[in-house]
Amino acid sequence: MQPARWLPPEADLVELRALLHARDHIVELLTLEAGRHHAMDHQHQQSSKALGFCEARQTLLEQPLEEANEAIGALVLASREVQEQVTLLTSIPGIGPLTASILLVETMHLSHMESSNQWAAYAGLSPVPRQSGSFTGRTHISKIGDARPRRTFYLCALTASRMKNPFGNFYRHLTAQGKPKKVALIALARKLLRVAFAVPGSGQKCNPDDRRQPPVAA
Repeated sequence: MQPARWLPPEADLVELRALLHARDHIVELLTLEAGRHHAMDHQHQQSSKALGFCEARQTLLEQPLEEANEAIGALVLASREVQEQVTLLTSIPGIGPLTASILLVETMHLSHMESSNQWAAYAGLSPVPRQSGSFTGRTHISKIGDARPRRTFYLCALTASRMKNPFGNFYRHLTAQGKPKKVALIALARKLLRVAFAVPGSGQKCNPDDRRQPPVAA
């Protein structure tokens, strides 16, 4: 075997990934505090002091979240290459600037992959047949790999499924055929992944209403 030589990722992407991970930790804490606030707010006998402590923690976390968002935005603008790739990715329905940044940094060491199937396998979105002897069950995704891009593409699919464009129509067509909503969303997530793989390499923005899209590798 002759594996390809490993090359260190760009410093800008390493810094961007660190900022995104730090932001995730802050959001997790805020979500936890929001759940606590909701629980205390619906108690039969509330403690105003405990509720105040919870609100104070939420306020305390809002400032670093705002600073993290500003730092992420500034870093994207400071790097011409990163900005160009984020701009291309955000042209895909369902993908916003923050999501584009996540996809960019979590797949930065996959730049030499030859096909979107390899990317799908890395994200755990590859279909896996369920077979044992003569038994054949429902096909499901592998979920082997990095859960972060898998979760990101699933959330993108949720957004795109509500849109009035070919991506949303694709989801509605599957559900109209009797496919469960979750199965249709996963299929849409794979479709978005394939487009996200092709668009940065082509250098062309995605136009959902144009049938002449950049070629998608198998």
